Amino acid sequence: MEKKFLLIGLDGASFSLLDILEQRGLLPHLAALRRQSAWGNLLSTIPPFTVPAWSSMMTGKGPGKHSVISFFEHPPEAYQCQSRGTFVNGSSVDGERLWETLSRAGRDVIVINFPMTYPPRPVKGCLITGMLTPYSATDFTYPPELAAELAGYQIDLQYSRQGDHFDIEAYPSGTRLIAELQDMALQRAQTGLRLMREQPWDLLAVVFTGPDRMCHFFWPDLVHPERADPEIVAASEEYFRNLDDRIGQLLEEVGPETMVMVVSDHGFGPAPAYRFNPNLWLEQQGWLRRRQSGRESGLRGQVLSRVYRQPALRRLIKNLLPRSWRGQVRQSAREDIEAAIDWPQTQAYFAPMSNYICGIEINRQGLKRSGCVPPEEVQPLREQIMRAALEIVNPLTGQRLVSQAQTREQVYQGPYVETFPDVILTLDPEVGCSPSLRGKAIIEAIETPRRPGDHRREGVWMLRGGPIRPGEVKEARHIEDVMPTILYFLDQELPDDLDGQIITTPVEQSYLAENTVRYRPATATERQGAFGQDSEEQELVEDRLRGLGYL
Repeated sequence: MEKKFLLIGLDGASFSLLDILEQRGLLPHLAALRRQSAWGNLLSTIPPFTVPAWSSMMTGKGPGKHSVISFFEHPPEAYQCQSRGTFVNGSSVDGERLWETLSRAGRDVIVINFPMTYPPRPVKGCLITGMLTPYSATDFTYPPELAAELAGYQIDLQYSRQGDHFDIEAYPSGTRLIAELQDMALQRAQTGLRLMREQPWDLLAVVFTGPDRMCHFFWPDLVHPERADPEIVAASEEYFRNLDDRIGQLLEEVGPETMVMVVSDHGFGPAPAYRFNPNLWLEQQGWLRRRQSGRESGLRGQVLSRVYRQPALRRLIKNLLPRSWRGQVRQSAREDIEAAIDWPQTQAYFAPMSNYICGIEINRQGLKRSGCVPPEEVQPLREQIMRAALEIVNPLTGQRLVSQAQTREQVYQGPYVETFPDVILTLDPEVGCSPSLRGKAIIEAIETPRRPGDHRREGVWMLRGGPIRPGEVKEARHIEDVMPTILYFLDQELPDDLDGQIITTPVEQSYLAENTVRYRPATATERQGAFGQDSEEQELVEDRLRGLGYL
C-alpha cells in the first residue's frame, strides 16, 4: 500500500497567534495535532508575502530560480517605481510544482486553492486554482469539467464589481467579512472531503486563506481581545473554532496512517508604526534627482493625497461629489513618481518589494531607458548605499532603521537574480516602505495604518506521522524545505536543482538509514511568463489586491 500525505496550508499563520488561540481553547484539533507532531518556525522568502512564498513552497526553489518576487512583471528597461506592470500568475513560475512531480511519477493528487496556480495545468487527479485567479474566470479547474461541480465556489474575497472601482467605504462590516471567510473555509473543507471520497489520491493539498485576511484586518482584536469590540471578538472566535473543526474533519477522514504537514507562507505581527521614504533618503544623499516640474505638481498632489488618506475627509468627498469627480480627485491624489524623477541625473531609486523589505535599484547605463551609471561603477555605488543605509537612525525611536543591507546576489541564487533590485535592505519590522516623494521627512509616524496587521518572516510548520518524533524543533526551517520533505516521505526521487532540504531533525535514525535520499536530473520546464489580461480584468484584480491592502 502506497503512502498518503495531507498538506494543509494556513495562509499567514504564526505561532505568536496560534499560541494565543490555543490557550483560549479555540483550536483543539490543531493543538492536538501539534502535540503529535514535530513543529517549529518556517522562514518565508524575502520578501515574506504570498506570491514568492507559495511559489517557493510548491517548487522547492527560491525566487532566484522560480523568478517571482512581486505581483508584477516588468521589462528590464522599465522603472518599477510603484509596483505596476503585468500581473504574475502560475505561468510566471519557472519550475515543476510538487503535484506535477508526483503526477509524472504516477501518483494521484488533489490540489485546492493554492495561490499562483492559475491558469490550471494538467495533473494526475484534479486541481482548483487559488489567489490571483480572475474572479470572472470559468477555467479555474483541472480537469475543466470539474468547474461545473463547484457552483457558488468562491476563491477569494471580492468586493469590486464589474465597471466599478474598489471603494474602501463600501467594504462590509467586520462581522460580515468574517462570515464570508467562514463560508470559504467550509467550501474548501467540503470540497476536499468530497473529492477524496470520490477519487484516488496520494497527496491532498489544500490552502485556507482566511487566517491571512483575519490577521490583516483584525490583528489587535485577535491578540488583545480584552480591548476589542465584543462583536468582532465573538465573530473571530467563531471563525477560528469553525476553521479548526474543518481541519479536524480532514484529519479524521485521512486517519492516523496518513502523514500530515501544516505550513504557512509567512507569519504576522502588528502593522508598521513608522514609514520610511527611501526615495527622499536617496535624494538627500545625492543619488536621486527630482524634476522641477515634479516638485510643483508634487505640492498639489501632496495636499490631495493627505486629504484622501483621512477616512472622514474621504467620506465627505464621496458624499458631496459626483462619481466622475470623485474619480478625478482620486487620480490626482495618486503620485506619478516616474514622471517626477529626473532619470538621466538619477543613480538609484526605490524599487518596492514588500512591507519592511526595501529594494534599491541602480539606474544602469545600457539597461534602463535613461540609465546613467556605467557598469564599472555599479558595485562601488551599491557598497556606498549599503554602508549609508546601515547608519540610518529612526529619530522617533533612536533605533537603527536597517538590520541588514545586502546585494541581490547575497540574498538570491539562480538565473533570475539579475531581474531583482540591486540592493536589499531589511528594516525593523515596525517600519514600512513608501515610494512617495511627498513625505515631509525620511521617516514619519503612521497615523492610521492601511490595515492593523502585516507580514513577518516567521511562519509555521508541523509534521506528523510515520517515523516523526513529536516535539519542537528549535532550528528554523525554510519554506523551500516543504517540497523535498513531502517527496522524500512519499518515496520519490528529488530533482537535483532544489534549494530546499529535507526536514530530517525529527526523523528516526533507523528510517533515515533504510531510506536513503535519491536524486534525479531536474525536469526542464519552460517559463511562459504572465499572460496578458485585458485592461478591465487587470484593473479589477488590482482593485481586489488594493482592497486587501497589498497595493
